[in-house]
Amino acid sequence: MEPQFPVPYSLLGRGGLMRVLSVWRAGLARWDVKSHDVPSWAPTVVHMLRPVSELATRRIEPAAGNIPLGSIDFGGQISLRNAKRTSKGSTFRARPGDVVFSRIDVRNGAIGVLGDDEQDLAFSSEYPIYDLSNPGLVRPAYMRLLCRTSVFRAQINAQVIGHSGRKRLPAEEFEKLLLPVPGLPEQDALLKELAARNREALDLRNEALPLITKAGAEMLEFLGIRVPDFETIRGPFDVQRSKISRWSVRKGMAAKQGAVQEITSDGQLHPLGQKGLSEVAYGVTKSPTNRPGANARPYLRVANVQDGFLDLDVMKQIDVPPQNAKQYELEPGDLLLCEGNSRELVGRPAIWNGEIEGCVHQNHVLRVRVNRKRLLPEFVFAYMHGPAGRWYFDDCAKQTTNLATINSSDVKALPIPVPDLPEQERLAAIVQEARSRADSLRNQAHQLEVATSEWLAVRLGSKAAVSENSADEAEDSSDAA
Repeated sequence: MEPQFPVPYSLLGRGGLMRVLSVWRAGLARWDVKSHDVPSWAPTVVHMLRPVSELATRRIEPAAGNIPLGSIDFGGQISLRNAKRTSKGSTFRARPGDVVFSRIDVRNGAIGVLGDDEQDLAFSSEYPIYDLSNPGLVRPAYMRLLCRTSVFRAQINAQVIGHSGRKRLPAEEFEKLLLPVPGLPEQDALLKELAARNREALDLRNEALPLITKAGAEMLEFLGIRVPDFETIRGPFDVQRSKISRWSVRKGMAAKQGAVQEITSDGQLHPLGQKGLSEVAYGVTKSPTNRPGANARPYLRVANVQDGFLDLDVMKQIDVPPQNAKQYELEPGDLLLCEGNSRELVGRPAIWNGEIEGCVHQNHVLRVRVNRKRLLPEFVFAYMHGPAGRWYFDDCAKQTTNLATINSSDVKALPIPVPDLPEQERLAAIVQEARSRADSLRNQAHQLEVATSEWLAVRLGSKAAVSENSADEAEDSSDAA
């Protein structure tokens, strides 16, 4: 008989600290370190635990050809897939209230519940579908909450199999996951209280938005700038090719309605990348050859550049030879924006204020360095976040399934006015004051959301909102792709 003894495991924790744990060989269902270091549900909900197989039924219903394809992002949102993309194999129907996940990207958060007000969608065999209405023990909204908890995400990551970059979660393993499920009245009560808490935070965010919009409109009015304004046309339409300034659906809609198709101004507009105004550059390309070594430096990733601010809580390092350091090193006043983001966030910059000495930036983060004798970084920041900048980047961005992208040529071509420096300073101050007031309201909303998250974690028996490594895993997956 094989001897039974504890098998030691070494785990690399946060900050590079090594942890060691041991388990009995007889208790190993699979030879996998992470499957033995998974957080569990709190003792208060253990009596409610049930496997997914008892809560939902696998739906394998062929989809008709007229059902559009669906897509799931890393935040669990289910939406229509780009119409240009098609599925090469068979597709299956997901109905409102169904749970759908990506076998490959579920570890990054690609699992969601199709909303009650959504249409039926089709998914390939890489997206298992589960019907919650049979046996009807779980509200779809409650299941949506469970899918975002830290324990659920950790259990998912413990069960994926395969090599790095192509790890999958088999449907059979998903069905074994244990979830805390109280009775339907308790689920309804929790969802009702959650809705009330979220409404208070949403009201604060809605109060903040008009402040920035108004300041941006005042800035454009002073500069004499007009942004194209037209209605979205639903369905097919026709327009003469000669009336379109550039081949795009948006230009066609504007031409159909007789609206201007470009940003116009009473004064002169200059391309941002014009010689003497600014320099636009990419950063360091991440690769196995520049892993942190003798010349390691902190670097900004896409995850660090947020909507108008920098999140520097988690910084990584990259190796940059001394002879290349100056080319990539950031300077105070540099504007940073991601070349890929969601449609509403693409092209929104943040300003570097020299927070970390010797910091460089990744190639997916574009750097704009202005000539301060002609342009102020704060003015360009306000302009990019205003109606003109938002319209321009939304117009030139290329859309993929979950991502809108711009490139350095797009940034260089941004039409921008160049008023006198005192006027730039005054306009930037007006916008900044509005942003500060809006930020205060959003911070209040954020504090309410944090409190709600903690309250929800206690109710669901989960320690936190998301798993510790999910953001890094998502970025690594994006880099691999």
